[in-house]
Amino acid sequence: MLNINKKLYAYFGNFNFLYNLLEKNSLPNSMLISGEKGSGKTTFLLHFLIFSQLNKEDKENYLKYFSFKDSALLNGAAIEKLQNIKIIKKLDSLKNISVDQIRNLISFCSLESFDDNPRFIFINNIEDLSISAANALLKILEQTPKNTYFFLEKDSDKSITKTIS
Repeated sequence: MLNINKKLYAYFGNFNFLYNLLEKNSLPNSMLISGEKGSGKTTFLLHFLIFSQLNKEDKENYLKYFSFKDSALLNGAAIEKLQNIKIIKKLDSLKNISVDQIRNLISFCSLESFDDNPRFIFINNIEDLSISAANALLKILEQTPKNTYFFLEKDSDKSITKTIS
């Protein structure tokens, strides 16, 4: 499970930048977010993704304090239930993010998004992709489905395949 703080303590400018791009329909189909381990990248991205699913009133409340009123939203199980968000991370039982996980992601991307809203895919620690998974992911990144956005997160001291970067 991913650790997520109820309040966003940094990245306010980045958050507003992404939000404005989303509002203007100018958000790139894929983004690579890199930074030091423990710097809050995952919390930042998950705050943004959950925020994107809120209604207008809840969005306004969030933007006042960069905090969620309902901390239950940050529960890993609650995030998994959000229709238009898919999180991929290395499973505890595996050495890498598997090609099967990416194939399931590709199937998810072939479905219609809920209420025709944007669909977000967050891949935590992209450096954990197996070679086969990286190759499978590359195919969908090259031909991203309409209204689908990929956020690829990595630690800055780790490397990823050049084709993904």
